Amino acid sequence: MKKFIILLIIGISLTLLYLFRVEIIYFLFNQYIENKNITIESTNEYAKESNFLPMQKTENFFPDNKQDIINIFYTVIDSGIDTFSFYCTDEYPTCADDVEEIATNTILSSAINNYVHPYNSYNILNISFNELGKVTLTINKLYNNSEIVDINTKIDNITKDIIKEEMSITDKIRAFHDYIIDYTTYDSQRAYEIKNNIANKDNLSHKTNGLLNKKLAICGGYTDTMAIFLNQLKIPNIKISTSDHIWNLVYLDNIWYHLDLTWDDPVLTSNQNIIIHEFFLITTKELEEKNTTKHIYEKDIYLEAK
Repeated sequence: MKKFIILLIIGISLTLLYLFRVEIIYFLFNQYIENKNITIESTNEYAKESNFLPMQKTENFFPDNKQDIINIFYTVIDSGIDTFSFYCTDEYPTCADDVEEIATNTILSSAINNYVHPYNSYNILNISFNELGKVTLTINKLYNNSEIVDINTKIDNITKDIIKEEMSITDKIRAFHDYIIDYTTYDSQRAYEIKNNIANKDNLSHKTNGLLNKKLAICGGYTDTMAIFLNQLKIPNIKISTSDHIWNLVYLDNIWYHLDLTWDDPVLTSNQNIIIHEFFLITTKELEEKNTTKHIYEKDIYLEAK
């Protein structure tokens, strides 16, 4: 009789373990991760380590809401690492859905990318989930190491030629703005390819190395080049993008200013030999007064430019 009771208890226990195996695994796993210290151990030299209005650096990798997820995305991408995992717990049942929603929202995901240094920005962001709530971000960066070395060398050489120590910050930005515009031709062919979804991996006009090596650029090439220069000067800046345009936003004297090299390029004027400054460090009010269709952006995301 005693053996029968023991066997019955064992049988019931095994049955319960089987029936509630998923719940038990989740419980044990959540107990494990709650006591696990998840951190980003190191960042690269291009990490901004800055807080902005729509997204902030975080050390909390167990999100409770969408803002926490946005902060995690920004923190991970800004750090310069290639892969990182964080965790959705039972206390946030819609976490995985919110991760996917943020990742597939092209306006929001592009904005997160625009707040980091161009060298840490991604070309492709892959996201994977497992059944236990682990979310893994894998970042395929827009610029590889050899491109970064080449770009830094070329920008250093440019700045040695045109930037003087006694210049004001505004004059330094203007000198670089004028040099890049005078040096570069707007790549209408590349713009046509992108507009018509024509794949051309050999055309790099949307990147700084395309601008510096081929003297051809579209808005992405102009904007990244200026952003890299601004970051070298340690001037706070971000990029603002719409569905078909991108430009710089620069923080000077406690004010955020718009800076659009593409629209200051002589290709957009009747006189090809004149460098204009119509979009050089202008306020949001001044930008809106120009009433262009290319500069209508999401103010609920780019809060600095409200």
